[in-house]
Amino acid sequence: MIRCIIIDPDIESRKNTSRLLSRHDDFSITGMYSHPDEVPYSIDKSTVDVLFIEVVFSRLYGLDYIRSLTNAPLTVITTSHREYAVE
Repeated sequence: MIRCIIIDPDIESRKNTSRLLSRHDDFSITGMYSHPDEVPYSIDKSTVDVLFIEVVFSRLYGLDYIRSLTNAPLTVITTSHREYAVE
């Protein structure tokens, strides 16, 4: 089972990512949060296999948060902001 966590300030984006992952039996969503500060445990490869994270938060950029992690899990950067997206 692939343990996933979703961090995104937009609830609809969290739901959409969750919906997409739920189509695959190998993924288990262990938490969904609106901001990295809400995660009640340290994120690293021992607690999470894949981190799905929005690139922009109100007081933080997702990339800065990822850089702050020690032993970061595989990370998928998501965004609903057109200026950060690849078309």
